[in-house]
Amino acid sequence: MKSAAFRQILRGTVHVARGISFLLLHMLIFEQPSYGDSTPPPSVSKNEHDAKHVAFGGKTGLNIATFGGDDADRVGSDGVSINSTYSLGFTVGAFARVVLAKNWGVQVETGFSTRGAGTKVGRDERSPLDYSYVEVSTLARTQWVVRPIYEKLSIHGLLGPSLGYLLSAKRDEQDFTDSAERVDFGLHIGVGASLELPYGNPVIEVRYYYGFADIGGESGLDLKHRAFSILVGYEYGLQF
Repeated sequence: MKSAAFRQILRGTVHVARGISFLLLHMLIFEQPSYGDSTPPPSVSKNEHDAKHVAFGGKTGLNIATFGGDDADRVGSDGVSINSTYSLGFTVGAFARVVLAKNWGVQVETGFSTRGAGTKVGRDERSPLDYSYVEVSTLARTQWVVRPIYEKLSIHGLLGPSLGYLLSAKRDEQDFTDSAERVDFGLHIGVGASLELPYGNPVIEVRYYYGFADIGGESGLDLKHRAFSILVGYEYGLQF
């Protein structure tokens, strides 16, 4: 009963993450107020648009992960199904961002992240496969102020590659790091919101990670990481 309830919670969390993503993307695409090419938005001067902005901060959050790939639903000779449930992981890291144009910039991130997939035998859940990585990401970032709602609230979108180096791969006490693929690479896509405060900006984001690397290693299995992430953070910006 507990495992069934846990699966329902995870599935519900994934649905909520998808819903938030679709809502913020809708706001990005369809609800951004239009201003003429030569007229800056109200209360924002041309000098502010021409200025460079740099921000530093940190984020942490929850990963809801599973596997993709041709062998993601494989049932082994021992009866273990490796992709029957989601697994929970976490991520923590720091970032630096520079605004290069009016609404566009580049964000560089580094941090620690865990992801993997749940397993079960028949209907009985077993311990998940846990992979731990140190990661570096370079993301394009676009941002708009949501003036019809609240002028200090802004929404943003993120897209870019990520490269991870495996620190450990485990299931229970079994360590299979040496036989796993050491390098993972993939694509992050996400949306988020931030609130402008006098001494920095709190940030919330929803992301999806689509892995391209085959992380099956010596097992020969075609497995690739997939993960939803829900992140919270804080940033402090400089203008020059």
